[in-house]
Amino acid sequence: MRLNASTLLETVVSSLVFMIVFALALGAASRINRISNPAWDEMEQAFNERRALLRIMESGRIEYEYSWGKLSFEAGDAYLGLVPVTMTATMRDGQKVVYKFYADEDESL
Repeated sequence: MRLNASTLLETVVSSLVFMIVFALALGAASRINRISNPAWDEMEQAFNERRALLRIMESGRIEYEYSWGKLSFEAGDAYLGLVPVTMTATMRDGQKVVYKFYADEDESL
């Protein structure tokens, strides 16, 4: 089976057009999210800082207040040396992000 040069050229051009449109749409979507809520970066930074400083507690809840909202950590019961931790970030406008992870009970979070 032989492909015509025009068929191959059409395929390449349509692939490039699709990639360009996809890249533009992805860039626009990320800019719109930053415009509507610029605190997401601050929330992620606060989570990473708090996670590095906290020690595993027996089981319970710790809450921190920030200008963008509230950050809370909740630790469950340890099982086989692992502690389930749920981090909930609640923005001032009501948006909520939940991270769930396991931490070693002997190490810091």
